[in-house]
Amino acid sequence: MKKHFFALIGLALLGGGPVLGQTPVALPNVVPGPVMVGAPAVPCQPQCVACPATRISCVPEPYVKKTPKTVYSCGSEPICLCYFHGLFRGCDCQSGECAQPYTRRYLIKKVRTCEEDAVKCVPAEVPACQVGH
Repeated sequence: MKKHFFALIGLALLGGGPVLGQTPVALPNVVPGPVMVGAPAVPCQPQCVACPATRISCVPEPYVKKTPKTVYSCGSEPICLCYFHGLFRGCDCQSGECAQPYTRRYLIKKVRTCEEDAVKCVPAEVPACQVGH
């Protein structure tokens, strides 16, 4: 299979057929300059006419962070059950005979939300030109 594939490629190259791919493009001679992301504010001078009015900068903003937390605990309570004399006889609580109390245990699940103060950075527009010091 490889022989056939390479033979077809060789015939395409020798046969003068079009070769698939991109042709090189001549780029103009441009010297890349430094790229400044989030550049510091430029002080405006009287001859500075092209100063932008605002720029985007990161500013701290306080907020309340809410974190849900699941809390588990257990509880118990005593309960009294009827005393049965036999398989087909009913409850004999009216005669005054009671069995020992049982303790019923149960699980308590609560979701508590913890709130705490935090600070996050958000983008905001600030004046681009500084006046004075």
